[in-house]
Amino acid sequence: ATQDAGMVAGLEVVRVLDEPTAAALAFGMDNPDRHGTYLVYDLGGGTLDIALMRIDPLGFHTLATDGDDRLGGKDWDDRIITHVAQCFEEAHGCNPLESPETYQDLLDKAEAAKIALSHKSQVKISGLKVDRVMLCGGGAALDGLPQYISGGMGVTVELFDAFRMVETDKLDAAS
Repeated sequence: ATQDAGMVAGLEVVRVLDEPTAAALAFGMDNPDRHGTYLVYDLGGGTLDIALMRIDPLGFHTLATDGDDRLGGKDWDDRIITHVAQCFEEAHGCNPLESPETYQDLLDKAEAAKIALSHKSQVKISGLKVDRVMLCGGGAALDGLPQYISGGMGVTVELFDAFRMVETDKLDAAS
């Protein structure tokens, strides 16, 4: 398809390169002083592509290529987000992914952590912003619990009472 698109555009397509090979050439791997066999990883936004290439006096030769379209940078972001959200939910009892704003905040932090992990062995993700906490279930109304959570996390706490959500006229009609 790439070769056809080039010809439709009026170009003479001599050779189509896979992304890892093109990246290796862009970084100067075709230098005559770099003869040898190389395994090139290209971790992009959507895929992980790998090429095995040999460079010799006659040029460069792609020996093999492969890839995984479910192992790109976005997939790493999603795994980091899921891990942090699970840890947060275990510690605080609420899922930070339920709010679009909190999800975006976590995505930004996950992307920054991923970049930092390329030159560090550990990264701490902190400062996840939670705007409000919703308490529900039988234990939610325990005396002082909303105030305790509000003070400890510095957020607004809402007590969700399922009985208040049912309109009284519908209860009267049902009886």
